[in-house]
Amino acid sequence: TGWEDSIVPYEAMPRAFDPETGFFAMANNAPAPLDHDPFLGADFLDGYRAKVLCDALGARSDWDRASTQALQKDTRSIPWEEMKGAILAVHPKTTIVDLSHGIRPFAVLQGAFLLDSAWRTFPVGTVHVAVVDPGVGTDRKAIAFKAADHFFVGPDNGLFTFLTEPISETVALATPPEAAPTFHGRDVFGPVAARLAGGAALAGLGTARRQEPLRLTDAWASKVGEAWRTQVLHCDHFGNVITNLPIRALARIKVINGVPVRTVETYEEAQPNELVALVGSSGRIEFALRQGSAATRLHTAPGETLLIT
Repeated sequence: TGWEDSIVPYEAMPRAFDPETGFFAMANNAPAPLDHDPFLGADFLDGYRAKVLCDALGARSDWDRASTQALQKDTRSIPWEEMKGAILAVHPKTTIVDLSHGIRPFAVLQGAFLLDSAWRTFPVGTVHVAVVDPGVGTDRKAIAFKAADHFFVGPDNGLFTFLTEPISETVALATPPEAAPTFHGRDVFGPVAARLAGGAALAGLGTARRQEPLRLTDAWASKVGEAWRTQVLHCDHFGNVITNLPIRALARIKVINGVPVRTVETYEEAQPNELVALVGSSGRIEFALRQGSAATRLHTAPGETLLIT
């Protein structure tokens, strides 16, 4: 219906019939130019996911169930490819390891969790650049710092909430005048990370800063009487629901959002289609469904809240 005072007439809506491409592809992108009359809204994604779909659909015609499912789960990120190019332009010999491009839009806490889960497995001296940046182009700060002999680069918006190791040095990063106000990953954070990977001194990349990185206040579960209100940090490929519940809560978990749950130590202990709670490989409490998706069973996703009793 758009954002008009009245319902947009059906005949005024964007349409196409039997397109030359042979397919339609939409991914929360704008269905028409923003100056379309009548106005249909402006709260759309930037279209890169739709482009990925169009490129894939146009490259082949032998689609079956398996290939369609693979396309649905594809997390290729065109902005990341641009950011990777910016990194390699500064330091062509950089070894780049992709952690995830499947973070839910604007889900800073999910990004913080994935970073915290992975960075310790990398060798000393690794540069970790993390960008989930809904405040890009505003007065939010850009930082780079060193902790536990690793380097971290990204927006100071809570992405480093779970990093508890002592920080030995921090700099505030300036935004180059030519940087796009909507893509600091490519124009600020990527090049800084590349210079660090190339051996540049951290102190030479910005202005010394004493302030600790921002910590998100909702990063930990809270008690509500005898219950816990917990936030979903991440749902993995198997549908396991990883939360910010404290480990001490595990022994008392009986019900989650009204659904009975049993505590186990391994996935194999669960009965088929049984919802269970356990400590996962991230060291956090997660909910799993034997041979199924706990996320689907609980109708939840990263950033959403669960009530545990």
